[in-house]
Formats: sequence, C-alpha cells, structure tokens
Amino acid sequence: MVHAAGSAKPESGDRWLPVTRPLSAAPGHHRVTWNLRLDPPPAQQHRFAHFAPGLFAEVPADPDGPSVLPGSYRVRLTVAGTAYTQPLVVHNDRRVGEAPATLLVQRRQFELSMKIYDAMRTAHREFTRLSRIRAALRPLLTSTDAQLAAAAAALDANVAALDGSDWTGLVIPDADDEAGEVDEKEGKHPDFVPPKPVSVSKDYDDPTSILGRRFANVDHPPAFATVSLALGGMLTKAAGPGAGSGAGPDAATVADYERSCQQLSGVLEAWRAINSQDLPRMNAELAARKLPPLPVRTSVSTIACGSKAP
Repeated sequence: MVHAAGSAKPESGDRWLPVTRPLSAAPGHHRVTWNLRLDPPPAQQHRFAHFAPGLFAEVPADPDGPSVLPGSYRVRLTVAGTAYTQPLVVHNDRRVGEAPATLLVQRRQFELSMKIYDAMRTAHREFTRLSRIRAALRPLLTSTDAQLAAAAAALDANVAALDGSDWTGLVIPDADDEAGEVDEKEGKHPDFVPPKPVSVSKDYDDPTSILGRRFANVDHPPAFATVSLALGGMLTKAAGPGAGSGAGPDAATVADYERSCQQLSGVLEAWRAINSQDLPRMNAELAARKLPPLPVRTSVSTIACGSKAP
C-alpha cells in the first residue's frame, strides 16, 4: 500500500497544520484526490518548507512521502469488510514526457528518496521500542531498593543517549549581532533557563513539542531522534517539487544520506548490544525481586549503507 485514506475523523492539536478532510461515508459518488505520494514518514518535526501553500491548500507538512513513479497501480476501496479494486495508471506531465532518459533520472531520484524514507521508518520503529523500555524503567528509578534504582538509572541513561528524545544541550541561539559569536566554553547566558525535556514519544508528530530545542551550535551525538530529524530534511529536498527534473540525485544529498545512514547503523549496533546484554542483566535483577521483566527484542533492525546497500 502506497497511500491510505479513510473516513475516520483525523485529529490535530496544532491549529497551524491543515487537517485533511476524511472521506465521506455517505451513499453516492464522491471525488477523492491523491497527491501521487506515499504516506508521510513518521518524523520528529513536521513543518512547511513553503509556508504559504500550506495555509491555502490541503498540503501535508514536510517531510512528505516520495512521489510515486509513472506506472500501473491498484485502487482498493474497503467498505464493511468488503474490498473493491480498480486499476490506475500514473503518467508524467506531458511537458515532462516519459522518454527513457527522463524515467531513468526519476527512478534514481526515487531510489534515493526511498532509502531516506526507509531509514526514517527504521529509526522510528526502534525509537518507539526504546520509548517502551524507558516507560517501564521510569517507576524503577524511584525504587526504595537503592541497588535496583541505581541499575535502572544506569540503563535509562544508556537508552536515553540512543533515543535522543531528552537532548537539550546548550540552548543559546547562534549569535549574529554586534556581540559576535557565543563561546560555549564561557558558559550559559545569565538569563538562561533550561527547557523542560519533552519526550517526543508523547506527541511524536506535534512540532511544538521539540521546536526550538535544536541549534546549530550544538553537536548532538547520533541518536534515533537526531538522525531521523536530519533524514527528514534530506527527504524534503530529495522528494520535493522538481527534484527529478535535473540530472539525478544531488551529490551533496547523497553524501548527507550516507553519513546519516552510517550514524544510524552505529546507533542500531549500540541498541543491539543493550538489547542482548544490558536488558537481560537488568531482567535478572528484576527476576530476583519477583518483578516483571523489561521487554527484550528477538531482533533489532539493520540498515545497509554504502557498497552494502542494494
């Protein structure tokens, strides 16, 4: 399935984001518009790359899903458990045409977009798994058993470093006025008040939950949330309007993706070690106290980068 729409009423807590109207469930004929894109990927932050169109049209905020390639598709309508299907053929705009060279450029751009798209889904999947671990650890952090509380705190710190939801860093915006650059070594601004960390697992698609918490003068270590945020910007660039009109994927975007892919691979490897070593050790402590175990994954996602990529 490349795109899904339904008659359920969508919810949005952000009045600046457009709410897509649900499909009508009333009897009769109805017109449905498909934007010829895959569903948007899960992302830490949704925003409008081009703000004005978002105010006057039902356009999803970036990052959006990649545009589909010309070809044959199938439309499936499910009503009361019964599915009805019809064929659908997608063509390029006549001004673009479907010459072999044009289709080759589009395919190369689509393949890069899908690599970024799949990487975001991988990061999100493992991020949510870590969120469940942290939720299970939370009551143990205040345990009256000092040894158990210390073990839970150590594990939570390791997991927090990988999910990336609690990073705040030095939140002084880059100075560009007459005062010159801000030297991080000189400490925080006297009026600085650290923000209260907001877990993006709570309101994953609410941009107000983490907007303003990432600045260029803070070099965050790779984590699922930070890598996914970078990938979202790449997807907007790689899959945006007119992205396939040139000679193919932009070299800088390809290099950025490869760097983020390697970072994500490293975070996955660290999470794999926690899952296979730290969690069983913690569960042994819990079993000794007749407490329920933390969830351990039978496997952790992998991602192929560089020459290993298909």
